Amino acid sequence: MSDIRMTYQNDHQRADIDLESLLGTNITVDVQTGYDLSTACMISLMTDRVADSDWTLTVDQRGWWADAYREQPIGSRIWQLELMSVDDPNEYLIRTKAYCEEALQWLVDAAIAQSISASAYFTDTTKRNIGADITVTKSNGLTEQFSYVWDQSL
Repeated sequence: MSDIRMTYQNDHQRADIDLESLLGTNITVDVQTGYDLSTACMISLMTDRVADSDWTLTVDQRGWWADAYREQPIGSRIWQLELMSVDDPNEYLIRTKAYCEEALQWLVDAAIAQSISASAYFTDTTKRNIGADITVTKSNGLTEQFSYVWDQSL
């Protein structure tokens, strides 16, 4: 069974469920399925992962309530970047890369992927918008690439 296809709109900072229409019409017939890896990556990166126990910048640890019953939490710690200063831009980008790879590590652990790699960059001169390019090498050796942008000023 396939997952519901979700797509992330970088320019609007939101995700949505994709719908299928009858060919050549505006009549919606069903939700799109497939694209399981794309949807899994998006949910893993866009869901707030619970903060580590040494997190002190906020009282709110965020995370998903059901993580209390899981061995490994779901999501990413990218939300923490909005609370950190960008005094050292290189450190900021290193954290972004590490948070992306941490969020997607479960794909390797579950043998869905052989490896995950991320690169991070600033998308503007204010250094508040960050982008990440993700490469997933699947278990069959083929790669898929995904790109995401976060506006830390929202």
